[in-house]
Amino acid sequence: MAKKWLTKAYNKIQEMSWEPTYVEKDPRYKTDYTFTGAQPKEPMKQVLQSYFPMQEEKDERVYGAIDGAVRGNMFRQVQPRWMEWQKLFLSIIPFPEIAAARAMPLLTEAVPNPELHNGLAIQMIDEVRHSTLQMNLKREYMKNYIDPAGFDITQKAFHNNYAGTIGRQFGEAFITGDAITAGNIYLQTVAETAFTNVLFVAMPSEAAANGDFLLPTVFLSTQSDESRHISNGYATLIMAMASNENKDLLERDLRYAWWNNHAVVDAAIGVFIDYGSKDRRKDRESYAEMYRRWVYDDYYRSYLAPLEKYGLAVPHDLVEESWNRIWNKDYIHYVAQFFATGWPVNYWRIDPMVEEDFEWFEHKYPGWYDKFGKWWEH
Repeated sequence: MAKKWLTKAYNKIQEMSWEPTYVEKDPRYKTDYTFTGAQPKEPMKQVLQSYFPMQEEKDERVYGAIDGAVRGNMFRQVQPRWMEWQKLFLSIIPFPEIAAARAMPLLTEAVPNPELHNGLAIQMIDEVRHSTLQMNLKREYMKNYIDPAGFDITQKAFHNNYAGTIGRQFGEAFITGDAITAGNIYLQTVAETAFTNVLFVAMPSEAAANGDFLLPTVFLSTQSDESRHISNGYATLIMAMASNENKDLLERDLRYAWWNNHAVVDAAIGVFIDYGSKDRRKDRESYAEMYRRWVYDDYYRSYLAPLEKYGLAVPHDLVEESWNRIWNKDYIHYVAQFFATGWPVNYWRIDPMVEEDFEWFEHKYPGWYDKFGKWWEH
């Protein structure tokens, strides 16, 4: 009975979306894409009356975990190296989340699909929720961790520090330029579909291995919403692909979106996971291994490459070069040196490496010590 009612409510919502015929529409957020002949479809078909109770339950679990972390003395047991890198990470990540929320009005205006507008409205609420949870997470770290310096200035540091500038450039791409380029291709099709696994699944795994079980609770709660965003992105992508006029635009934007995401996300998350961890078990995955599994195999080979059967030229060369930069050109290791060299203006500390670190890096990245070992020893 409940399912029948939800279906009826969902169908009723579509009737409330209409365009007046007595004026010519002048869209505020413009796009070069056309959607003639596209079949509108919203896969999730969710309504707010079922959405809010579900999110309330998830939020209660998050705040229960925060209470458990305080009572369980987690903040005295977590690895300091990990927490120092969180000062940088948590200063950046709330901004892309709120930028993603701001991207939804762009898509709502640009995509002529009343069904999808409903999904985009819910995604906007999701993104506000994510940003709020992450802002509160760093507040809890600041209140309870033994060394709050860095957490207390993350908002200011994000504004005027070189590292914050990099993160801001990434998030601003969600809301600048063509509405479909920014909101659908860059954000939904690449950032959320390809890179949220390393961000919201791999990062929590690493956090737990370093004694931080609070970040996994928050970020896995965040990741549980991403399937909805991926569905929104795929539905919009399929609508765009229905028109041959969009082919060149799609191919251009996929190349741009892929490379920018790789350059920023792999640089940041790769350093946080490989260089922010004290867990040096040999069977623990390196970032290169995570990337190969989550991004290269799971996204590129299973999601992106199959689009070729619809006549779309996929940027194989950029994907292969991304992997080449990570595995053969030591991209992440040079970025780690870059951050360490900036220590006079950093608002987080980078502790010296020990023999166990050197052995782990040499095991995971053969030849690493000859290139980088002496540098880190000094």
